[in-house]
Amino acid sequence: MIKVKLSKEERDQLKQARKTRNSNLSERCLYVLLSDEGKSPPEIAKHTKHQEQIIRYWLVAYQKKGIEGLKGTKPPGRPNKKSKKIYPIILEIIPKSPTDYDYIEEGWTINLVVDYLKKEGIDVSPSTVKRVLRKNGWIYKRFSKTIPSHAPTDPEKRTRINQIVEEIKKDQQDKDVEIFFVDESHFSNEPYVQRGWFLVGEKKKVATPTKKESQTIIGALNLKNKKFYWKQANKGNSKTFIQFGHQLRQSFPKQLIVLILDNSSIHKSKLVRGRIGDVDKKHKKQLT
Repeated sequence: MIKVKLSKEERDQLKQARKTRNSNLSERCLYVLLSDEGKSPPEIAKHTKHQEQIIRYWLVAYQKKGIEGLKGTKPPGRPNKKSKKIYPIILEIIPKSPTDYDYIEEGWTINLVVDYLKKEGIDVSPSTVKRVLRKNGWIYKRFSKTIPSHAPTDPEKRTRINQIVEEIKKDQQDKDVEIFFVDESHFSNEPYVQRGWFLVGEKKKVATPTKKESQTIIGALNLKNKKFYWKQANKGNSKTFIQFGHQLRQSFPKQLIVLILDNSSIHKSKLVRGRIGDVDKKHKKQLT
């Protein structure tokens, strides 16, 4: 029967090793600690849901070489020269912004790193880049933006879509209806904030311009004729949205216009609800 007895120093060393990012080493240290508590290999196997022979193997390895025996051996095969070659380059570029290298994003993604290395004449797979980053203490996380807590769930969205479809079907029974999918794109000189690679414990900050500049394009796709209608403006606000509504009314003066929109504030403000009905006096129905 294999049984391990530990000194306080050995026990503390194993507990400290369990805190490392190496999940395999952490699991093997647990085998030894459980054996020290008096559990047999079959009991440890049942507790950890691993095969008994694996437990015995690592207990013997610890008895022979200590904690070094739990680290295992290096896998066979040729050394990974490509990883060693690309890491100095990655180490140089990732602390900087991708905008310094003519990209529009503020944070490095795997695909951006692969693209940059390709420009440097190094053809490497995304999995290799990810492995190199994680091995050297980099993690992938957001800068600051998150999904709003009040955002609707998928079932809520499906329910609302079904309601919209039924409402449109009723309107089409006795009216000439034009249906549009409407949305806006806002272009700003502020940094494009998303996820990126950082060293563990580091929080990336991005510079903001002294003067904020922006442009907005409102677009509407007609469901019937597949034509696209749009308007460009310096600001994306309720006033601009109302002007775009009048623009659509000029193209469809007699039809009932139905706009399918998201939950943006400029689509449902008091100003919009008070003015958009003026565009559709004949049908006395808001475009929203």
